[in-house]
Amino acid sequence: MCFSAEASFAASAAICAIGTLSVAKAKQARQLPFAGIPLIFSVQQAIEGLLWIALRNPEYAAWQSKATYSFLFFAQLFWPFWVPLATLLLETDPRRARILKGFLGLGILVSLYFAYRQIFHAAHARIDLHHITYDLDFPYHWVILAGTVYVIVTLAPPLISSVRRMAVFGVAMVFSFAISLLFYFNFVTSVWCFFAALVSVIIFYIVRELPPRAAVRLPG
Repeated sequence: MCFSAEASFAASAAICAIGTLSVAKAKQARQLPFAGIPLIFSVQQAIEGLLWIALRNPEYAAWQSKATYSFLFFAQLFWPFWVPLATLLLETDPRRARILKGFLGLGILVSLYFAYRQIFHAAHARIDLHHITYDLDFPYHWVILAGTVYVIVTLAPPLISSVRRMAVFGVAMVFSFAISLLFYFNFVTSVWCFFAALVSVIIFYIVRELPPRAAVRLPG
């Protein structure tokens, strides 16, 4: 998280508890990718907690690179395809499912782009004004386009979904991104992930109300 190791670990523990309850409420296997999102956020916050320790304590400097790339794996590579995939698996409306498949395709492309950047260019983390900022050493070709598509594929699917209360989750995600962008522009990667992790508690209430019946066959 963006304040301290203690806050990161506390958030991780709380979100883990919610995620465990969410997974327990899943009624079929296709609901698990969505139900498990809080658990994944819990792991991501714990990793950033370890990164705080590594950045503040020279004796743990060996952890720094591993924690940095592990955090960025979730922040940049994982969520662009996982959010549309998890949302798609819950969709029962064929027309909306086709749209979500398009977002999934875009998300996969964005994930591959960020994977390329992380493989061939260095990434570094540092503490700046009580926040963690991530410095990515790569040419900024296509960055604006990739960043825009990233935001779209992670925010739009919940807003498109026909699942009950999913729109509430989507609006909360949009709001968390707007706050991060307006007030923490230089630390968006860290801060938005933290806010999104908190927002993910809504997933428990969505999963709890999901019907036990199987979804319709997806188009294509």
